[in-house]
Amino acid sequence: MVSVLLLAIVPSSGVLIPPPPPPSGIPIPGAAENWSVTFADDFYGTEPDPARWTLYDGWSKSQPPSLWRPSQVRVADGVLSITGEQVDGTWLTGGLSSAVAGSQLYGRWDIRFRIDPGDGDSYAILLYPKGGGWPPEIDIAEDAGGDRRSTTATLHYGSDNKQIHSSVSADFSTWQTIGVVWSPGKLSYTLNGKVFGTVSGRPVPKVPMWLGLQVGKKSCDAEQGNCPLQDRFSPVTLEVDWIVRYQRK
Repeated sequence: MVSVLLLAIVPSSGVLIPPPPPPSGIPIPGAAENWSVTFADDFYGTEPDPARWTLYDGWSKSQPPSLWRPSQVRVADGVLSITGEQVDGTWLTGGLSSAVAGSQLYGRWDIRFRIDPGDGDSYAILLYPKGGGWPPEIDIAEDAGGDRRSTTATLHYGSDNKQIHSSVSADFSTWQTIGVVWSPGKLSYTLNGKVFGTVSGRPVPKVPMWLGLQVGKKSCDAEQGNCPLQDRFSPVTLEVDWIVRYQRK
């Protein structure tokens, strides 16, 4: 994989200097062998780029319900932050969709992210079909809350919402790179470049999809493992350093 090094010019001296170090310690990658970049964002700005992202707004379908608010999504210091928190008895959450930048059929997605621990505080990094028509849905990473010691990738398919799950253990409260490689008849889920789950055959989607990122709220259930911390009300933030989408050359 080839990394992109961007240089900035200091006007007073004309000296080229490197940009600030990446927040997660790994710079956004560029084109890779056999792959070309079709979408990328390293979030060096002051807000989500409206040419790339649309922010969620309104009530979610989670249980208990939470309220999407654009104010819960921020960009600063090279990081996209999506925060869930309780305000005046209502759980406010955030999310955003890359549909405005265009959907893609097949390819590869890599997302550099981390998520705070939190009881019943869910998150999802997912691919959703262009124009709706759910399912299918490809959840690249998600959980319903807890200590963030694992995450689950799930393919939703069929009119009765069949599901195929793959899980992987890591400390997702620290920076990790989650991804998926999607080709005709095959999905491969990756963590830091290593495959941890595959799906093959007819369940694999055949429609263009866009990327979504979101934080939500789930009912706290210790037996389900999403409520071990006994702290149900602390704010939880999903942070994203960069995102890259590829297409095979």
